[in-house]
Amino acid sequence: MRNSEIRVQYNNIDTILALAHRTFGGAYQFVPPMSITLGMKECLSARKVRVYSDTGAWKQTALRVALFSEETVEYPMTLLQSHPDAIITATYETARHPISENPDWEFKGVNV
Repeated sequence: MRNSEIRVQYNNIDTILALAHRTFGGAYQFVPPMSITLGMKECLSARKVRVYSDTGAWKQTALRVALFSEETVEYPMTLLQSHPDAIITATYETARHPISENPDWEFKGVNV
């Protein structure tokens, strides 16, 4: 994964629908059928990496995994943990979590 390079690829239907929802009010016909994607090789070779997440609920899980999980190819963003100068910035909506806003919730087998 660390050596993956820039590539041109067809967007799968999940990507098209997500982009349509976030950008074009659901009008999927405006989403390009193909994308150019930077590989991790290019990203990790940068002197500085700055990531900004502003898509709220769409990226809440990915943000938590990036911050608190071990490195895993399932979430390539976790590979930034070994980068010497990577900063992740997220909107409040992306960083919030319902459990933190409801401290009275109780879960079996979970001690908070």
